[in-house]
Amino acid sequence: MLKTILFIDDDKNIREIFKLYFNSKYNCLFAKDGQEGLSLITKNNVDLIILDLMMANLDGFNFAKTIRFKPEYYFLPIIAVTAKVDIKSIKDAKQAGINMFIAKPFQLEVLEDHINFFLEKKEKQKEEN
Repeated sequence: MLKTILFIDDDKNIREIFKLYFNSKYNCLFAKDGQEGLSLITKNNVDLIILDLMMANLDGFNFAKTIRFKPEYYFLPIIAVTAKVDIKSIKDAKQAGINMFIAKPFQLEVLEDHINFFLEKKEKQKEEN
């Protein structure tokens, strides 16, 4: 069974690149902002989130903070993929509960390695409990 990844990014081109690269490997869901992401996460069993930080409506920082308050999403892996790479943003991302920070531009293969790492880690934690 394919793992479900929620990609949240306001850039249509980035969402399309994610779709072309990852759609055959995972069950992919796409949202254009954090608000749409919240809607999708409540209706689907999501295994991991790829999140842009700078978006309208609900940005990535506040999206992460919002879901971390809910026990069912507390351990859900979140990888931020963003152009916002200053030290303050990295610290804010960690405080918001984001597990990893990848700067744009990035290599899809590197992102895929990190996705697989977090999915395997999540699976091991499930087995131990």
